Amino acid sequence: MLNGFPALPLAAVSVILALAFLGKAQTPNSAPRPSVLAFEVATVKLDKSDKPTLDPTIDSQWLAWRGATLKSMICEAYKVEFAQILRAPAWADTERYEVQARAGSPSTRDQLREMLRSLLAERFNLTVLTQSKALPVHVLTVAKGGIKLKEVPEGELNKQDDAPAINHFHRRASMAQFASLLSQLMGGPIYNGYTGRLEPPEEAPEMVVDQTGLNGVYDINLNIDASGHGDFASALQAAVRAVGLRLDVKRMPVDVITVTRLERIPTSN
Repeated sequence: MLNGFPALPLAAVSVILALAFLGKAQTPNSAPRPSVLAFEVATVKLDKSDKPTLDPTIDSQWLAWRGATLKSMICEAYKVEFAQILRAPAWADTERYEVQARAGSPSTRDQLREMLRSLLAERFNLTVLTQSKALPVHVLTVAKGGIKLKEVPEGELNKQDDAPAINHFHRRASMAQFASLLSQLMGGPIYNGYTGRLEPPEEAPEMVVDQTGLNGVYDINLNIDASGHGDFASALQAAVRAVGLRLDVKRMPVDVITVTRLERIPTSN
């Protein structure tokens, strides 16, 4: 299960950036496909700075990522959650890297993911085995009484949100995006507020699967209050219930990425 408070999942600390990333417009599917699915230019190096970790900046040709862990890069490259990555070394959760990469022509998000897979194989000698495996997951459904979130009318522009406090979410997202964010909270590395460092999760990461059947975009206002003597897991469950949703554990087949080879130091640029 989840780790206790006050050691917070990294996604909870950088939640504003995570949600802003979820809200970015997707690359048009009509973009021309590069002849070779590899970045034209790419720089990868260890990030030893004390600068905050940022979510990736991705457009049709550029990928910029500061403070990226290998686990987070594998998640993006293979479109999976932390819990779907098996047998990765502990340092894949904590060692940070800076990536700057440019494609040779405008590309779709899925094409950029393929390029990132190539980059990880080239610079980190990453090899993986993809398969399906039955895992316990948290299924996100609508609770009795109905959802208590405001659906955003189609075509309505994003409003400028005031900067929310830590653990307080207010962002437009689909239920699939919301489930992905919850998976990050339940499966990502732990930010230790006392040392200022990332630490591997103490227990196996968990993931959330969207089975709400809701197709709209919602203003999500989720307040996780883990103050006092409550733990983070209980606080998260309570916050989800408060918006008319529920999380139930169910065992189901999930696509997983088993790491068979991975090197810590990237090859030279």
